Amino acid sequence: MDGGERIVGIHIEITAGIIHAMNGLPRGWRITIDNKADGSASVLGGAEVGAAALDADQLIKFLRIEKDESLGEKFEISGQLDVTRDFVDVRTLPLRLDNFAVAP
Repeated sequence: MDGGERIVGIHIEITAGIIHAMNGLPRGWRITIDNKADGSASVLGGAEVGAAALDADQLIKFLRIEKDESLGEKFEISGQLDVTRDFVDVRTLPLRLDNFAVAP
């Protein structure tokens, strides 16, 4: 993210894993979490008002994801962040597995 940008949207797709927990729902955000029976999961969310936009450090330890390769799929995470400075122009930043911290 560039200086002054705030997060207004998030979309994460997980293969071979489930979302085990979310560490607090940010005020003014709508979040949808879907843990599917096929071993995949997704998170889709966004700020409902500009004042609810997040700084990057507010996403640290935001989700607890459990890896589960028992169905033969390889664990993978991808997605995007929607960021803005002025709440008019929104830029999309891709997310990959290496953008996430993995805890033991």
